[in-house]
Amino acid sequence: MEDEALYELEERLETLEVRFKVILEDLTSKREKTINDNSENECSKSVKIKLPKIPLPIFDGKYEEWSSFENQFRNLISINDDLSDSEKLYYLRSSLNGEAKQVETEDDTFDSLFKALKERFENKKLIINAHVNAVINFEKIQYASAKDLKSLLDNTRKI
Repeated sequence: MEDEALYELEERLETLEVRFKVILEDLTSKREKTINDNSENECSKSVKIKLPKIPLPIFDGKYEEWSSFENQFRNLISINDDLSDSEKLYYLRSSLNGEAKQVETEDDTFDSLFKALKERFENKKLIINAHVNAVINFEKIQYASAKDLKSLLDNTRKI
């Protein structure tokens, strides 16, 4: 009983730590932006484009989507040395839905959860099977129109 309460407390503390770091990072970036804006106004009148925030990729357990998710998540989160393992774990857990969410356990670390996902969903046989089924289940072309042929070609290339 005490172990469960302690575990819940640790989870809450980790979540709060991540939230505080995000808030602090946001405040720091706003402060830096204000400083940069002031110095830019003084130094030059150049126009800068502000890019939108990149949302985290979401993975719901489809084998054919694992590779894309893994690449995006690694590039955005895994190789980011500014993030702690608890922050990476928080982001990984928030990126999982459906069948992928069922792989989680209470004792996961970032590395253990990512490894478990990789072992489960990087199954080449099942990935190939999913792609073959997608090709087999393409909607049949009723008329040989340019639009339908382009759609077939695009879907085939995507797979």
